[in-house]
Order: sequence, then C-alpha cells, then structure tokens
Amino acid sequence: MKKLVSVLLVITLLFLSAVAAYAAPSDLLTFVDEGTTLLYVVIPARSTAHERNAAYLLEQRLEKIYGIQVDV
Repeated sequence: MKKLVSVLLVITLLFLSAVAAYAAPSDLLTFVDEGTTLLYVVIPARSTAHERNAAYLLEQRLEKIYGIQVDV
C-alpha cells in the first residue's frame, strides 16, 4: 500500500510540475508529509485562474479516487 501511495505522489508531483510550467518556478510550492497521505500545495495569490482550477481539480480527484488528503 505504501508503494502505491508513493507512486501516486510521484505522479501527482509530475502533474503539478506541468501546472507550474505556466507559473514562475518558485510560485507553486508542494510539500509532502512523509509517512502520511497528506499533500500540501501552496498557490500564490497572483496565480492565474487556470492554475487555481487545475490545483482544485487535482485536489478533488486525489481525495475522491485515492483517499489522499490535499490542502490547497
């Protein structure tokens, strides 16, 4: 189960990297709480609507499908 969560987090981080391509490299911060299923995504106030929508869609999918809690 831990391997599955680790793989999902890597995939998630890759997706977030794609989202961050529209922002400056330091604008989208991601924190993974080791040993848990918590993922923290910090989106700056100056982010675009596209970036915010992508983060919220990702949050909904991870929580609904995989049970991973995401704080955006």
